[in-house]
Amino acid sequence: MGHHTVTIRDISKAAGFSTCTVSKALRGDPKISRTTRDTILKTAESLGYQPDPELKKYMSYMSRRRNQSIRSTLGLLTPYSSKTDSQRFDYYVAFEKTILTRAESHGYRVDVLYMKDPNMRPERLKQIIHARNLDGLIVSPTGNTEETLPVAVGNLPTVSCLHTYRNPKMHRVEPDYYRNAMTALRTIFEKGYRNPFLVFTGGFHHVTDGMAEAAFHHFGALDLNKRMPPAYITKSYDYGKLPSLLKKHKADCVIGNSTFTLDWLYKTGYSLEDMGYASLNLVPKADKKQLNAPYDMSEISGMDVQADVIDSAVVDILVGMALRNESGTIENPQIVTIQGKWHDGITLPRK
Repeated sequence: MGHHTVTIRDISKAAGFSTCTVSKALRGDPKISRTTRDTILKTAESLGYQPDPELKKYMSYMSRRRNQSIRSTLGLLTPYSSKTDSQRFDYYVAFEKTILTRAESHGYRVDVLYMKDPNMRPERLKQIIHARNLDGLIVSPTGNTEETLPVAVGNLPTVSCLHTYRNPKMHRVEPDYYRNAMTALRTIFEKGYRNPFLVFTGGFHHVTDGMAEAAFHHFGALDLNKRMPPAYITKSYDYGKLPSLLKKHKADCVIGNSTFTLDWLYKTGYSLEDMGYASLNLVPKADKKQLNAPYDMSEISGMDVQADVIDSAVVDILVGMALRNESGTIENPQIVTIQGKWHDGITLPRK
């Protein structure tokens, strides 16, 4: 006797819903209530339903073609006071552009929300988020890791770009800080440098959970069989003690995360012959106006963190959550890391 393939019509009869409702529930259509969807999915599972993967891909493609622009809306939560405020930062402009473009490719539009808008208190922002019936929320980078997101998002699916807040727990996408640092160190040594020194500014050390510094000491212990000096960490961009430390440790290369450090080296009188520089937080496409030193961003050596890949992955994860009707507290958040690639600029000439 041949095996009977379970169809949507079979599920419709068994569950007591129309074939149209069953079809939408199996595709994760947000218009189908959670209760109805759960009933249909349990019925499908009990019958042994197996969707045709090729048909599923085709139907998904046709659905996107029919309704590419108005499926629903995602929210983008930013740490700025207004659009004008956010546009001062080239990296954010590129970030927002990627988010909007990627969301549109999935058939979503994006509402940008400004947490520091003086008229936007947390309670008011919460009301707006829920009134707009958003399918999900993206938390943009803040430059630091804060304790708690100041806006209660409830059960709304939420994904963070980088480690922005410790609470609530949420999925996030970030650079692979450990492997990026290891790649940078091996490249630096291949170029002839022997005494690199870490300088982390702002909230970078916290955002990375110390993974870059861990790689630095791991590299010293296993690859060089020597103890590496502790990183110079300054939240306030105070470089007062740095010259004596560079001299003490006979540093020939600074590994940093900020263009402020490169500017400081230039203003203090270090030349590329004296001190190489490599960045662990490089976005080569960023504008030159962020630098006072006579280098274009594309000329800085270091790890290109692949920002556009990270930003696109944030949207992909959130859209997937929305289509699966995922909500509620996340007990075990996923941390997706994206490996960068070395960018060979002029700030780390070969020895």
